[in-house]
Amino acid sequence: MVSKGDSNKKIWVTEYGAPTGGPGSVRGLDELTFTYDFDYMSETAQQSMVQQVTTFYGQNKDWMGPFFWYSLKDNGTDRNTPENFFGLLRFDGSKKPAYEVLRKAILSNLP
Repeated sequence: MVSKGDSNKKIWVTEYGAPTGGPGSVRGLDELTFTYDFDYMSETAQQSMVQQVTTFYGQNKDWMGPFFWYSLKDNGTDRNTPENFFGLLRFDGSKKPAYEVLRKAILSNLP
């Protein structure tokens, strides 16, 4: 972007996240055998993912724009699709471990 004269434009991170449930197998954050729309990660792995991205964002916020997590609350409890489990809150409203990490990052004025 710098070489094309666009260095004043910020990169927006949209729909960032990963499911914590679904029909497939649970995977760790560093596993590359994740099958899209089938596998999912543990809540602990999702928490680590949030910690890594908030650290990265904090180190690079001069060129990064808004950051959007997908999504706040799980859409349901049916494990036939991982689409129900992207939230930082479970369907019943209880907090997943990642919720607190992102909340603290926001309160620390990271973004």
